[in-house]
Amino acid sequence: MMIRKLPVIPTVVVLAAVAVMIGLGMWQLQRARWKEGLLAHYSQAGAQPPIAFPTIPLKDDQLPLFRHATGVCLRVVGQRAQVGENRAGEPGYAHIVDCSTGAEGPGMSVEVGWSKNPNAKVNGPASPAMRISSTARPAPRDPG
Repeated sequence: MMIRKLPVIPTVVVLAAVAVMIGLGMWQLQRARWKEGLLAHYSQAGAQPPIAFPTIPLKDDQLPLFRHATGVCLRVVGQRAQVGENRAGEPGYAHIVDCSTGAEGPGMSVEVGWSKNPNAKVNGPASPAMRISSTARPAPRDPG
């Protein structure tokens, strides 16, 4: 009876691929636990009373994400439309105004409406120093 030798290079490649896949599976399990913790935190944040919009920049881990917040829009400094979906899942554009909140601080962005037209006229804060109540959400990351 003749025993065939295993080819060395293909065997090493397969073993390396198996190790990488096991590592990726472990990473996905850890990521799932992390994501469950985030979702629980966001769910609790929505049930808490409103806070004043932060007046100084915060670190990412200190952001009051998905917490009801109020702020004062002293003046609109910009306006944009961002592609997305409405609550019914229809594609369209969220219309956002950027507000100055004072001499210092990060300012705030407020979603003021949704439409299927990216150039639709939207009504921002109606008067200077208008109080706005909204939910704090993460700013979209720039893909570029």
